[in-house]
Formats: sequence, C-alpha cells, structure tokens
Amino acid sequence: MLYVSDPGALTTILLREPANFEEGSSYVNANILVFGPGISSLSGEPHRKHKRILAPAFSATEIREMLPTVRVVAAKLHNAITSRIANGSQEIDIMHWLSRATLEIIGQAGLGHSFDSLIGEERDDFGKVVNTIFPIMGELSIFRPFLPAMFSFGTPTWRRCLVDIIPFGPIKRLRQLADAMNAMSTKIYRMKQYELRTNPKLLQQIKESKDIISSLLRANLDTSSRGGLNEREVTADISLMITAATDTTATTISRILQLLSQHPDYQERLRTELRDTAGLDELPFEELNKLPLLDAVLKETLRLYPPGGLTREVQKDTVLPLYQPVYCPDGTVLSEIPLPAGTEVMVGILGCNTSKAIWGEDALEWKPERWLSPLPSSITDASIPGVYSNIMTFVGGKRSCM
Repeated sequence: MLYVSDPGALTTILLREPANFEEGSSYVNANILVFGPGISSLSGEPHRKHKRILAPAFSATEIREMLPTVRVVAAKLHNAITSRIANGSQEIDIMHWLSRATLEIIGQAGLGHSFDSLIGEERDDFGKVVNTIFPIMGELSIFRPFLPAMFSFGTPTWRRCLVDIIPFGPIKRLRQLADAMNAMSTKIYRMKQYELRTNPKLLQQIKESKDIISSLLRANLDTSSRGGLNEREVTADISLMITAATDTTATTISRILQLLSQHPDYQERLRTELRDTAGLDELPFEELNKLPLLDAVLKETLRLYPPGGLTREVQKDTVLPLYQPVYCPDGTVLSEIPLPAGTEVMVGILGCNTSKAIWGEDALEWKPERWLSPLPSSITDASIPGVYSNIMTFVGGKRSCM
C-alpha cells in the first residue's frame, strides 16, 4: 500500500487518470454486501448515472431550501439540551445528540421522513443502526482482501448462506445491521411510492423538487436504461446517503465544540460575531455564509480533522509524477513513482491538509486566523485537487463527496 499526500500525485489520481485509479474491488464488494448497488458500490458509467441523479439534491439552491428545516431541528436540539441542565450543570454526550439531530435533518430535508423527535434519552432503533454500522465495518476490515475471491463464484443467496454459517459475532451483527438498514430504506421508498399512487398531485411536486427522495423517485419512474434506477438501486442510495452523512457531520460539529472549549478566545470571538448579527434566526443562506469567523472555524476544523478517508486501486502499470521530490535515505531523489497494477493507494487527505511544505510550520495547529486573510502562494500554487477551499477533506474529481 502506498500513502500519497503529494498534491501533484493526487491530481493525477483524482483528475487526470481517474479511470486508472478506481475504487478497490474489496471496497466495492464490501459496500455491495452492506448497502447494495448504490453510488459508492459502482464505477464507470453506472456511478456517473447515480451521481448525475443525486447531484441536484446538493446544489446551493437545494441547500438553501433546507435551511428552515435545519433551524427547526436545531431548535429541538437546543430544547433537548437546555431541559437536561435546567436544574444545574450536567455532563451531556454532545456527539449522541448531534448524531440524532443530523439524522433528523437528513430525514426531513432529504427524504421527507422523520426519524427522531429529539425528546427521549434514547435514539430510535434505526438511529442506532446508523450509529453502529461503520464501526462494525471497521472491525471487519481485516476480511476485505478476501471479498474479491468470495464474489468470484456463487450467487448472492449462496454468499448469504456462507455469512450465516461463519461463527464470528461481528459478521453476524453486520448482517443484522445491513438487513435493518435495507428494511428501513425500502420502507421509506415504498411509503413515498404509495403517496404518489394515492395522491396524483404529488407527481408534479416530485417532478419539480430536487431533494434526494424526489431525485430517486424520478429516476425510478424513468423506464430508460440510461436514466432509470430499479428499487434495489434506489434503496441502496437512500441507505448510503443516510449513513455517510449522519456521523461525519455530527463528528465535525462535535469537534468544533471541543476545539472552542479548548480555545476560549475563539469561542468568545465567535459568540460575539453571532450575537452581533441582527436577526440570526432568520438570516438568509447567503448572509450566513458570509460570517467570516464562523466560516474560518469550519474550514480550519475540516482541514485538521477530516472525518473520512479512502483508497484507490491501480488498474494498470503506471508512473505517478510528484509535485515535490522525495529524498531517499540513500541520496536518491525521486520525482515520480512507478506503480504496478493492483497497488492499493491511500489518498492522503490528512497528509495533504497538514503538509508543512504547503501550509507552513504551524500546519498541525488549529488556527482559524489563517482563513481570515488571503492564503499564501504555497497553498494556491500547489493546485490541491480538492473540491472545497484548497483542502482535500471532500476529495476531488468524479468521486468527490457530494
């Protein structure tokens, strides 16, 4: 395995030669087993089709439409926490509450479905599934290299039987979680289909709306092979959208709150910026985006604490050019690295985000101040191939995080 954080190499991997650096077969097979044939389980034209269908749900216009829902759920979250400290200071598991709130925002704004009232102490059963599935997959990562061999023979039914007889607790737990995830996603989808059948007026609304569930319903109504999705593909995308977005968002916000507690000067400055903003609760999306310190705190946290990672697999022998040369112990200077087919490449999100050659000697320090003035040329000249603000957190290219 090769860990790559050089921006020139990352540009080749993600932008110039993406077809030669596809998702590894073990990664794809794992996603198919757990989620089904959704956007992260596919490559080539099938992946492009799913992304084309889902992309409108993540446009600036659609995010703007989500803002009222975000505010309603945020108010519920505020009430849930304040009610628990009404009689004095209490220790609050903020990750628990933010994960519940994030799932509810995704459910309401993206799928037209409510998962959690944010009233009781315990999250609902589906929320527990979402909260557990990635940690269990992490425990089972040691089995990933064997998945391509497993997929090379037998039917899905046979593979299911094989999983059932393996006497290993985490595998059985993952199967249960995958079944529960699929059942809920199928339930959401079929409920929406039923609403369409019983209320024809909704069809026009579905045609005009760009949220996640409307985009997927339109794709299912499309009978063409180029634009259509079957039910299994739709439910897989619903599962992936819910799971991938919930705890990545919740962990990032939790991290921001932790960092603000550790940096009271920034906490006070940010509190002042928000309090001095007239009508914050009704602030339009565009104005909310222009709050400088809030934006800087968010970017710096995403730079230093990216919530995800990924790998790629080399499809054919190639040579990877470097932006910065590598100086080897024997004195050799490398400006490129030969890679044989089958090499697994880890995309160095954190490595690029914290490179001292790019970000300076304070690259490992959390300093929102760096975003309040123009970025130095060492950053802009590096041509970092990320889709967001010169950082690699959301990756880049055709498989960037929507």
